[in-house]
Amino acid sequence: MSLAFLAAVLFAASAVCGQGLTRQLGGISANALRITIACTLLAILSSIVTPGQWYRSTVPWLMFSGALGFGLGDIALYVAYPLMGARLAVLVNLCLATLVGALADWAFLGTQLTLLEVGAAAVTLTGIVMALHRKDEPFQWNVGLGLTLFAGTCQGIGLMLSRHAQAISRSNEQPMSGLSQAFQRTLGGVLVGWTVWCLMRWSSAGHKLTLPRETTRRLPLWLIGASIFGPVAGVSAMQVALEQVGSSAIVSAITATAPLLLLPFSRLIDRERPTSRAMTGSLIAVLGLAALAWLRQR
Repeated sequence: MSLAFLAAVLFAASAVCGQGLTRQLGGISANALRITIACTLLAILSSIVTPGQWYRSTVPWLMFSGALGFGLGDIALYVAYPLMGARLAVLVNLCLATLVGALADWAFLGTQLTLLEVGAAAVTLTGIVMALHRKDEPFQWNVGLGLTLFAGTCQGIGLMLSRHAQAISRSNEQPMSGLSQAFQRTLGGVLVGWTVWCLMRWSSAGHKLTLPRETTRRLPLWLIGASIFGPVAGVSAMQVALEQVGSSAIVSAITATAPLLLLPFSRLIDRERPTSRAMTGSLIAVLGLAALAWLRQR
């Protein structure tokens, strides 16, 4: 459970860096660059720390999982950042990933949750929605919302595919570390990310990428942060959490607290001050997580 909480913290930091990165490069270019850096780092780390964990029975599933989550899902999320803001985009994305992950686990893997666990997860998500919804920002079905819904669906299915790969490795007695799983997932994301980038460049031939002069100096920091906090450290922690907890829904519900961790940075990234409603929702979400942790450990 602690690794799922750690993943939430890392995803929050990644969202801050990701929004700064998309403001300079655009969503598609930003995602392609950061997933390439992350994949390179993970390849080096996994070959040193856990070499040889490359199995024909699991690689296709992990790459497919990454193609959906890191590739299609994160492209949509990064494009949505400027449209909705980091907090709301991450909120919709992770909450839907929780629901889709639970349904996918039930439909394809036969994972069962108790009513109490479902209730605790629902309380957590209710608190998150309450914390991040604002009365002066009506819930609109716009392009940004559509993109984040698509991203959440892709990531929820991607989590289920990761669990399927883990089940195969256990049945074959093939050890797989979080680093190795994260590397193989990012590899699928790189293939999709650069394919989409090439299609974008081909469709806009003759248009050059220009960076705002006043913010270009921050680009390396945003790029390194978005690469390391999310795909490298965050996903490695989440892969281990998936194996330990055994439920995409529960891990997703915990990582869905990442938007709450963005509240202190609201003025920096979205230029707004947390409200009393936001703080109340945060408390409800924390209570839901405490109940969920207790139910899983009893």
